[in-house]
Amino acid sequence: MIARWLAAVALLSTLVACGGAPKSKLPRNNVLRFGVSHMGGSVSFVVRNDGTAVYETSRGPEGDLRVDSKVSKAEMQKLAETLTQHDCCSLTSSRTSGVADEARPGFSVRLGELDCEVSLWDGEFRDDEDAKACLAAVEGLGTKLRSPHGSPR
Repeated sequence: MIARWLAAVALLSTLVACGGAPKSKLPRNNVLRFGVSHMGGSVSFVVRNDGTAVYETSRGPEGDLRVDSKVSKAEMQKLAETLTQHDCCSLTSSRTSGVADEARPGFSVRLGELDCEVSLWDGEFRDDEDAKACLAAVEGLGTKLRSPHGSPR
């Protein structure tokens, strides 16, 4: 009886240790979605499997901005390599709440072997080197999507 219980505990421990971020809930035609809201507004973008992308930001009194853009296969491949290298789909939050005014960036990705939804508090992204690299890669792509030629809505 004790041997069975120990085996069950060992199996459960293995399953929990192998956990990670939940699978993405992206529509079939999307490969990446990012979003974050903070005191100054919000930023979001989505990349579709055909490479088209939409970047949107709400900046309070400064107005809203929408930019339609395109992402190359090479850029998406580079992103996928970075996210894989830093094991981004294993990231999960260890906190149920943040500190006052702390943002909670999140992204969903479905590229190659990657299929997950990651959402951590700012401090969690900042304090973990792999998490920091994952967020930097996703936000870096967002920076490329945003163009000075976008027009306020």
